[in-house]
Amino acid sequence: MAILSKKQMSEEDIKLNYITPAIKTDWQGHITMETKITDGRINLRGNMVSRGKPKFADYILSYCCQDRGTITILR
Repeated sequence: MAILSKKQMSEEDIKLNYITPAIKTDWQGHITMETKITDGRINLRGNMVSRGKPKFADYILSYCCQDRGTITILR
């Protein structure tokens, strides 16, 4: 497999090769990846109701059953 530069990698490749190992070395609690954190915006049009796109967090860091941090990767 050829080694790619960071500019050629996808977001998932960067998370897998760089961010996840860095978090795992320092974090002692539970790590949840790709978690939905909102249900989406509620849109009202007359009598019609719909939901927008939900928001996702790339990582949620938990310790002793309490969420301690949320990490979202922006590109």
